[in-house]
Amino acid sequence: MKKVITICFALLVLASAGLSQTGQPPEIVAATELLQQEKYDEAETGLARFLKDNPQNARAFYLLASARHGKGDYKGAAEALKKNLAINQNWPAMYNLASAYARLGDKGAAFEWLKKALTNGAAFSVSIETDEDLSGLRDDPAFKEMLSIVDKQRNPCKYSEKAHEFDFWLGDWDVFVNGRKIGENLIERGVNGCTLIENWKNTGGGTGKSLNVYDASVDKWKQFYVGSQGGVFLFEGGREGNMMKFTAETVNAAGAKTLHKFEFTDLPDKTVRQKWDTSTDGGKTYTTVWDSIYKRKNSGVGNQDSEGKEDS
Repeated sequence: MKKVITICFALLVLASAGLSQTGQPPEIVAATELLQQEKYDEAETGLARFLKDNPQNARAFYLLASARHGKGDYKGAAEALKKNLAINQNWPAMYNLASAYARLGDKGAAFEWLKKALTNGAAFSVSIETDEDLSGLRDDPAFKEMLSIVDKQRNPCKYSEKAHEFDFWLGDWDVFVNGRKIGENLIERGVNGCTLIENWKNTGGGTGKSLNVYDASVDKWKQFYVGSQGGVFLFEGGREGNMMKFTAETVNAAGAKTLHKFEFTDLPDKTVRQKWDTSTDGGKTYTTVWDSIYKRKNSGVGNQDSEGKEDS
C-alpha cells in the first residue's frame, strides 16, 4: 500500500484468497483502476459513496484505506483498515494497519499489528528492513523482535531442537572399517537447515547420497538413501540418548522381507559409529552387515577397530 506497486501486490494477495476482480461491482473495479493511476481523491470519493450502501464490503474498505494512505491520511487509512479487519481477517490489512500507525508515530499499535501480520503470513512476502513506512520503528529495540519473527517464520528448522538432533553427523569425514579407510563422507546442511545431505564415496568408486530430515508431522526422522549400484532405502526413526536409531523393511522380488536396523552413535572422542544390522527371520536374529567409524578429516583421532561390509 506504500506505492502503486505495493497496492497492486496487496490486491493480488487478496485475489489469491478468492477476492479476484472477476465478478466485483463496477465501483470496486473503477476504484482499483484509479488507485493504479494514483488518483487517490477520486478513488476515495467513489468508495465512500459505495460503502454507504455496502457497509460490509471488505474489499471496499481495503481500497479506501489504500486511497487514504496514498494521499497521506494515515489516520483515515487506519480507520478503514480496522473496518476491513472486522469483516475479513487478512495479513495485508494487518500489515498496512501497522504501517499506518508507524506513520502516525504510534509505535505500540504499530508493533502490535506488525507482529500479528508477520505471524499470519506476511513474513514470507514483505521486507520490513526496507519498507519506508516502517522507518520510524527500526531504531526501537522491539524491531529486533520483529526481525526474529520473520527469520523464525522463514527458517523454522533453524530454531527447532528436533531438527538438530542429528547435527553430530555433520562434517567432512574419513570412514574406517577394521582400521582401514574404506571411503569418505561429506555431510552438509541444506534446505535452510531442514535437511542433512549425505555425499558418500568409497575407495572403489561407489557413491551414494541420502537426504535426512526430521518430519514434525509424525515426530520421526527419515533417511532416504540411494546408492550408485541401485540400492534404495527409506529409514525412519529418532534419537535415543547419544544415538540416532533407524529402521526399515524391504521386500525382494520373491516377496521375502528383510528388516533393517541402522544406528549412528555420537562417541565421546567426537567420532561417529555407523552400524547396520539385518534380519530375515522377522527380527528373531540379526546379522551385522556394516560397522564403521567416522573420523573427521585431519582430526588426528586414532584408529578404532570395527567390523564391516563392502559398500552397496
